[in-house]
Amino acid sequence: MAKAKKAKPGIVDKIGKWHSRVFEYVSKKAKTSRLWAIILTALVIYELIEHLVYPWLVPLLAIKAFGE
Repeated sequence: MAKAKKAKPGIVDKIGKWHSRVFEYVSKKAKTSRLWAIILTALVIYELIEHLVYPWLVPLLAIKAFGE
């Protein structure tokens, strides 16, 4: 039986890996530096807003802008 061809990673996978590397790096730095801890906190707050608020806000603004 032939091996299945591995699919090229999509944009979502690439973004996920990039996010993971960034958060891993900042997390390591935050253990020893107050500045990096503040940066990590800001990144986490941004990610929460991006994933919890924007999905609700964008359709609301679209309805407001273009009417229903």
